[in-house]
Amino acid sequence: MNRKEELLKLNIITSLFFIGTILISCILSYNDIKRIHNNEFINKKDSKNINISNRVLALILLIIFGYINYTSYKEEQMTKTIVSGTKTQLIASGLTIISAILVLYVAITANDNQDINIENPDI
Repeated sequence: MNRKEELLKLNIITSLFFIGTILISCILSYNDIKRIHNNEFINKKDSKNINISNRVLALILLIIFGYINYTSYKEEQMTKTIVSGTKTQLIASGLTIISAILVLYVAITANDNQDINIENPDI
C-alpha cells in the first residue's frame, strides 16, 4: 500500500469520527431545547463535560486532518507535482485548528449558567 492510499484511508476514518462529534453536538443541542422545558435528559454538569470532551476530540481530529494536508503537500513538493489548492488547504487547516482551540477555550471557561452549545457546535 502506498503512502497516498494510507493518507486517504486515514482521512476516511477521521471523517467518520468527525461525523460522530457532530452527532454528539446535535444531541447536546437537543438537550438544551429540552432544558428550556425542564425536561432535560443530561444534567448541566454532565452536558458541559461531554461538550468539552467532544471539542477536545474535534480538535484532535482537526490536527489529524492538518497532518494529512501537510503530508500531502510535502509529498507533492518532493515529486514536484504541486496540485492547485494544496497550499491553501494547508493554510485553512491551520486556521481551523486555531478556531477549534478558541472554541474549546470558550467551552472550558464558560460558567455553569451559560449555554455553551449556542455557538457553532463543531468547526
